[in-house]
Amino acid sequence: MRINTGGTLRPQARNRFPPLRSFAPHPGPRWQGRGPAFVSRPSRLHCTLLACWAEDYKEAWFSLTALPPERSEAGWYGLRAGIEPGFKITKRGGGQWQRTRMTDPERAARLWLAVAVATLWRLRGGARPMRACRPAPCPT
Repeated sequence: MRINTGGTLRPQARNRFPPLRSFAPHPGPRWQGRGPAFVSRPSRLHCTLLACWAEDYKEAWFSLTALPPERSEAGWYGLRAGIEPGFKITKRGGGQWQRTRMTDPERAARLWLAVAVATLWRLRGGARPMRACRPAPCPT
C-alpha cells in the first residue's frame, strides 16, 4: 500500500517515530526496514516500509508491505502502472468467459496459456528498472 509523506514509522530498535520524509530526504537515498507505522495506537500497523526517491521523480515513494525487507523493494510499486490497466482489460473483456463463445476446451487452454506467458514476459521485462532502488542504511 502506498502512503502519503505525512506518516511516521519507528524502525526496530529505535525509540521515536521519525517522519517518513527522513527515510528518503532527497533523490538517491533508499531505505527498507520493519517497524510500527503511525504514532496513534488505533491505526498502528506493524509492517515493512519501502522508501525510494529515484533521480527522475519529483517526490519519494513510501509503501507499506507485509513482506520482510529482504524480500521486497520500493521499485516494485512502479510496476503497478503497467499491471493495473492489464488487469482491468482482463477483468472487463478478456476475463469474461461468456463473451469468448469458446466451446472447445483445447482452444480455451491455448488462450489461457498465451495470457499466462504474456503476463510473465511482461513482468520479467518490467523488473529490470527496479534494480535502481536498493536499500540504504537507516537515517539518523
